[in-house]
Amino acid sequence: MTLLVQIQSLTFNFLYGIFSSFMFNLLYHLLFTNSMVLNIITNLFFLFTMSSLYFYFLFQINFGIIHIYYFLLFGLGFFCYNFLFKKIR
Repeated sequence: MTLLVQIQSLTFNFLYGIFSSFMFNLLYHLLFTNSMVLNIITNLFFLFTMSSLYFYFLFQINFGIIHIYYFLLFGLGFFCYNFLFKKIR
C-alpha cells in the first residue's frame, strides 16, 4: 500500500467517524419512537447501511484492507464530534 493510499484511508476513517457520530445523533433525535420493535428495526437497518457504506468506500480506496488503526481513527473522529458539538445538542 502506498503512502498516498494510507493517508487517504486514515483521513477517510477519521471523517467517517465524524459522519457516523452525526448520523447517530440525527437518528436518535428524529426517529426515536415509543415502539421498541420499531426502534430495533430502525437501528438494525441503520447499522447495516452505515457499515455497508463504510466497507464500500474502504474498498474503493484501498481494496478493503482493514488495519487496527483505522478503527482507532474512526473512534477518534466519533468522539471528537461528540466532544466538539455536545453543547449544540
